[in-house]
Amino acid sequence: MARFKVIVIFLSFLVIIWLGYVYIYSNEKFGYLVSSTSSSNTYSSKIYQKLNFDISKNDVFSFVHIQKTGGTTMEKHLVINLKNGNCKCEQSKKPSCMCYRSVESKEIWLVCRYIQPKWPCGLHPDYASLATCTPDFIRKKHGQKNYRFLYGTLLREPVDRYLSEFRHRQRGASWEGSAINCKGKSFEGQNPRCYDGEIWLDLTLEKFLACPHNLAANRQTWMLSNVSDISCSVKSLMTKVNYQQRLLSRAKQTISEIAFFGLLEYPRESQFVFEKTFGLEFDEPFQLWDTGFAKVYIDGVNKELIEKVKKKNSLDAELYKFAKLVFFERYHYFVTLYGHPKFRAPSSESRFTLKDKKKRRLKENLPKSKAKQETLKRRIKAERARQAEEN
Repeated sequence: MARFKVIVIFLSFLVIIWLGYVYIYSNEKFGYLVSSTSSSNTYSSKIYQKLNFDISKNDVFSFVHIQKTGGTTMEKHLVINLKNGNCKCEQSKKPSCMCYRSVESKEIWLVCRYIQPKWPCGLHPDYASLATCTPDFIRKKHGQKNYRFLYGTLLREPVDRYLSEFRHRQRGASWEGSAINCKGKSFEGQNPRCYDGEIWLDLTLEKFLACPHNLAANRQTWMLSNVSDISCSVKSLMTKVNYQQRLLSRAKQTISEIAFFGLLEYPRESQFVFEKTFGLEFDEPFQLWDTGFAKVYIDGVNKELIEKVKKKNSLDAELYKFAKLVFFERYHYFVTLYGHPKFRAPSSESRFTLKDKKKRRLKENLPKSKAKQETLKRRIKAERARQAEEN
């Protein structure tokens, strides 16, 4: 009798384990809520759901392009590398495209910088601004329908991203006039500038770090939150602890809920997650984006400055750490379903291989063309003359 009881207890234990497995598996398979945790927050999200994006019906994909995260390359993949994307592009160095639901259709399914008009929701809108603009843009263009709006973005290791933005500003470029709104007004316009004149002259990393209104600090965090709900003051957002935690919490929630996000440092895994999430496929494989220029620059900067950069971007560092956990949860889920992706080597004729000429330009931190280089020289000369007059 005792042996029989032991057998019954053992079998009951096995049944409980089996039922638990069935419950967990069914929840994952059909996209039920699962939890992603950090040291201080728990976020629920349908991170394992296969979305089966349907270009031919009412699905719309909109890309949140955070500066210096590889967004330009990702958007090029969307318009010229996606199989059956029905994108028609004018021949130019910068694509100008429209991506239609079918060959015969005039209705578009993609919103990003390369469709017409360029930057349809403004220059580098944040997630909150884009989520407001995209439905308005599509419905104004194609009428009221029961659309499903899905969003995606890329993230990058925060120190590399910050230094890449710094070098971008060093060569005279900026994103002034970006379409980030705070309580209905330009976020940038409600904050003091870091410099006078048309160009930030003689910019050093020390100057870049010292400006309390510099939007580069923790850019990924506030681009994925909603500053309208917290504060329109960059200085307050970057210095008040309660504001920072609200920003970070909101950004983590966005990461948990957004249909897709990839990581610059893991392009092939990002491609795999994108393809399996949406049921779409790219012709050419994604390549490891060459971030070596930032690494080389870091090697020449003293450790004290690098530590200041890390401290300045502490929110982005925590967000990126959290994002990696969520990303690889998604990745390993799809590996469980489909097996490891078969990574393909890019062809020698790939449109996404970094050419030697561009590598040299990036290494020297020069504008994109000789014409732009000459324009930069004229701007610098004019700004120096203006400052000399004032003094």
